[in-house]
Amino acid sequence: METRYSNNLRSLLLSVLFLMVPVIILGLWIYVFETNSFASQVEKVKIYQSYFPVFMQSNFILSLIVLVSSFDCYRLCCNKHQEGICKL
Repeated sequence: METRYSNNLRSLLLSVLFLMVPVIILGLWIYVFETNSFASQVEKVKIYQSYFPVFMQSNFILSLIVLVSSFDCYRLCCNKHQEGICKL
């Protein structure tokens, strides 16, 4: 019973961690756009991208990171309920 509980807790913590990545990226997007309301759209995007390392400044890479992180969270949750709705 103890092992099952610790496995569920570990999966829950990993799921929350993977889910926090897209939430933080979205929160940063909202923060930059709210705090720089007088800047143009192009300037806002440049400010937003300046928060990330060089290899993550592409919209494609950021979208890929969010997609992979969300899928990992989904996969972790569904592995615990293989007989349920979320069967992969």
